[in-house]
Amino acid sequence: MKTGKILSMLLILCILFSLFSSTVMAVGDETVTLLDITDAIAPINGGAPATTIAETDQYTGTVAWSGDLAQFEQGQTYTATITLTAKSGYTFIGVTANTFSVSSAMASTNEADSGVITATFVSPPDGYTEDGNGYITDGNGVMAYRYVNHYLGVSAFDIMGFYYSGWKQTTCGDQGYVTSYKIGDSETVSIDATGEPQAMGLSGLTLDIDFDFVSQGRALQVLYTVHNTGSENVNFSFGSHADTQIGSTDWAPISIFDPTLATASLDRGFRMVSTSNYDVDTQGNYAQFNFFGRRSAGVTDVDSFWYGMYWESAYNVFTQVEDTSYSGDSGMAYSWQNRTIGAGETQTYRVIIGIGGAESADVLGYSVAYDDNIADSIISVPETQQKLENIALTLSEDIPVRSGYEFDSWNTQADGSGTMYLPGDVFTPNASLVLYAQWIETPLYVNVSSMVSGPVYVGDVVTLTADVSEDTASRLNVAGNITITGVNNSLQSYSYQWYSNTTNSTANGQMISGANGATYQPPTSVIGTTYYYCAVNGFLSNVIALAVESAPPVTYTITATAAANGSISPNGASTVNSGDGQLYTITANEGYSIADVLVDGVSVGAVSNYRFSNV
Repeated sequence: MKTGKILSMLLILCILFSLFSSTVMAVGDETVTLLDITDAIAPINGGAPATTIAETDQYTGTVAWSGDLAQFEQGQTYTATITLTAKSGYTFIGVTANTFSVSSAMASTNEADSGVITATFVSPPDGYTEDGNGYITDGNGVMAYRYVNHYLGVSAFDIMGFYYSGWKQTTCGDQGYVTSYKIGDSETVSIDATGEPQAMGLSGLTLDIDFDFVSQGRALQVLYTVHNTGSENVNFSFGSHADTQIGSTDWAPISIFDPTLATASLDRGFRMVSTSNYDVDTQGNYAQFNFFGRRSAGVTDVDSFWYGMYWESAYNVFTQVEDTSYSGDSGMAYSWQNRTIGAGETQTYRVIIGIGGAESADVLGYSVAYDDNIADSIISVPETQQKLENIALTLSEDIPVRSGYEFDSWNTQADGSGTMYLPGDVFTPNASLVLYAQWIETPLYVNVSSMVSGPVYVGDVVTLTADVSEDTASRLNVAGNITITGVNNSLQSYSYQWYSNTTNSTANGQMISGANGATYQPPTSVIGTTYYYCAVNGFLSNVIALAVESAPPVTYTITATAAANGSISPNGASTVNSGDGQLYTITANEGYSIADVLVDGVSVGAVSNYRFSNV
């Protein structure tokens, strides 16, 4: 029976080979390295469970949830089994145990050499409201918001964030952020936040407060939309305030992002860091609340932000704090002030709030903001740009335009003493900063002309004209070696002032009162030479001399003609000054004699010479 034994051995070998082949990596396969599952699969209150993850270059994946789920409920714990399938050329052999991470999961585990991951999530809480309306999150499961009835008797909005092992509140008692406004200089009035437009009194304005998830769901953008339903412009101010808290800490210390700044008003916002052991991860990082109000991507720069004692927040909506830090039971506020909205116009204002660890202050990356460097300016500058960590940023190529000036460059210091950048330059530092516009007064070239071709006599009318031209097509910037081209200031307007002088110079001239136009008619009543020039926007013209002579003498015209067979000299028309004389010679041709000479039709005889005296 040797044959039977051989068959049995072959069968065993086949079975062993089959078992062995399931755990051996094929030649050339690479171990999966994409170990962070960042796809948005976290529970969304009221949302349907995700069944797949986003496909990557290395694998695809399906998601199965424990229980028979139709939609997620508020404040519940859910377990997901994520099964990854390696693509051709990749394998999970070599993946260590518990090495996968899943965005917003409280915990995630996997066995060694396996692409099967078990992840545990907690959906946002119900908010403890009577109607059970819970917080709304996105599939990233990091930030959430809701509308809630505040104890002040208005509807507010509240924000939560997930950090490490649970959801962290940002307001004391989850009471939320109250919004208030004022029209012109009127009293401050609270307004409901409901996600629908609310009337701002009888002003004709409405205010709608909504939210958007930004930076892969790691921060919430609060959007305030103001609409003018009326027929007139309206001046308004508005903002929000809250009794702040981060996680379990109501007394969490607050500080600005950049501790090197002298005052809080110079920073883009502030952070509040928990000190509770309930809000710390295994690395010792505590939950952190971040407010971004200025010079950040996706933000409309606020006119003020404030932090201090919690009960004072409602009274400081329109106050800018200057202290760089605060410790105590805290509140916060921020506002936009004295804005004007036209009839039928819609305006949107934005701030961003985020929650995370120490690194979350850079959730928006770095901001590069542009400042026109002009007090009370209304000119437009490029929008604030966002720079990501270790990724170069190309600065905006937009060039601001200012009446009477040329744009020269951007500078990190308002006085131009810092680092200079030009539009389109590459910015590489990992830092937030403000770039200040540097301006050069637009050079004007002024030429004065008179269009006078002959002498000027007493009483003549002479018009002087100042012609202005601009040459902004090409010039060197302050560095002296870079040519900026194509800058043309079409907004330039001209201011004229004429001057007179006794010398051929623009020094020590006398300003001519009332001579403020492009043309000027100087007096010609006095004999002599006077010099004139014009200043246009402070740029001086050439000097033009105007010599006035005495009135010209009276002249008379004597017309002389000769009949046939003789001549008269001078012949034709002769101009003679009043009081002067003129001699005429009459000559007969050969063989002829002078018959008669007529002066004004009267015979003076057959004379060969005739003189007009004292004409």
